[in-house]
Amino acid sequence: GGPTSDVHVLWPTHIEVVPLTEDIGGWEPPSFHEKLAQEAVRGWRQFRESVIPQLPAYHFIRKQLAQTHAGALNDAFFHWQKRLFESSGDFKRALSSDDDEPPPTPSPDANSTWPEMNGLPEYQRLRKIIDRLSRRYLTRSGMNPAVAKSLNYSIFNWCAVHGPGEFHGPHTHVGEYHVAVFYAQAGPSAGKLRLGDPRGHSPPFGRTFFHTPRSGDLILFPSWLSHMATVTAPASDVQRTDEDPLRVVFSFNIGPVEGPLPCHLWWSDPTGDMRFSRKVPV
Repeated sequence: GGPTSDVHVLWPTHIEVVPLTEDIGGWEPPSFHEKLAQEAVRGWRQFRESVIPQLPAYHFIRKQLAQTHAGALNDAFFHWQKRLFESSGDFKRALSSDDDEPPPTPSPDANSTWPEMNGLPEYQRLRKIIDRLSRRYLTRSGMNPAVAKSLNYSIFNWCAVHGPGEFHGPHTHVGEYHVAVFYAQAGPSAGKLRLGDPRGHSPPFGRTFFHTPRSGDLILFPSWLSHMATVTAPASDVQRTDEDPLRVVFSFNIGPVEGPLPCHLWWSDPTGDMRFSRKVPV
């Protein structure tokens, strides 16, 4: 008995950090993230050394490479992987310079990246883990469990390989159901994942949250949350060599099969209306 007050926590930002590998408290062996990192680096080097020379001079990916910022190579690598995803892993088709409308989103069972990565058991296992944890994340965000379980969505993933001095600036993925990043390889020089305050930049807001990644970490968060990967070096004067440790990250856009939600449907994003309420004694 006795009087109570209603306490409401309105519109929090739902972020989950899940350790996937045993070396950080998860369930997969450390070889899980190690093999994914090895193939990502091999594929990145193949793109740099073998794929780029094959691209026609007027290919749109060459426009990405012509940029002068530190992330130009990874921007181009992203667009190459997007072409592979849209082409269901068809290497020859992805090399095409055809800039017409992209084909429909491939089925969930189609090849989603280059052949060697697609054939890696750890890669297929990672996508299944993402599918399962994504539905749990949406349920925890407020989506009806039956709806989350039956939701027919697309998982587009790509990897980025960063050497010292590289970063990925602040951005969002508005229109997806949510996003995720998996750190296949991190270390002392791997920088941090910076999350920005969605309430705005002016005081009393403008807060930031920094997550220090570990190899094997999976982080899930709303698509509208501003995020960036900070510079991959403990000091600005680190010189890059082939022996430098590399940050290897797999990113995931989990969203509608037909593509990101248009702005007039953003209201339906369950991660934007998460709230907690309880009664406490006065």
